[in-house]
Amino acid sequence: MSRILLVDDNEEIAYLVKRLLERRGHEVYLALSGREALRQLNTGIRPDIIFLDIIMPGMSGEEFLSRIRSSGKLKDTSVYIFSVVSERERVERWLAMGASGFIPKPYDIKQLEQTIEHSQDRIHPPLSGHGKGEAEG
Repeated sequence: MSRILLVDDNEEIAYLVKRLLERRGHEVYLALSGREALRQLNTGIRPDIIFLDIIMPGMSGEEFLSRIRSSGKLKDTSVYIFSVVSERERVERWLAMGASGFIPKPYDIKQLEQTIEHSQDRIHPPLSGHGKGEAEG
């Protein structure tokens, strides 16, 4: 399963999502601010996926995204923005900044799980040439 860093200042929602993802077998780290997320990353946590709220006090999700993308350390880590803000121009800007995708709030756990599966396929592509559809000879 995946190592996930969940960054959201809404403590109640964040803990609920953390528990739901853990029940599905994922290793989930929780940060309630961008600064806390950076501290965790500086301790050596290397998530496969980051789910990032964009509107947070102190350090915004945009600033956090900018910092981790400019550092180069997590250039291959998928970062999915989730927010109630969904104007096309803003979403396009986040994607241009290096976000892997956008998930509008409110979201459901099935949508997060599909995003995780998609990211896992990108990180660990399925083996080709094996299984259904192979010509026998």
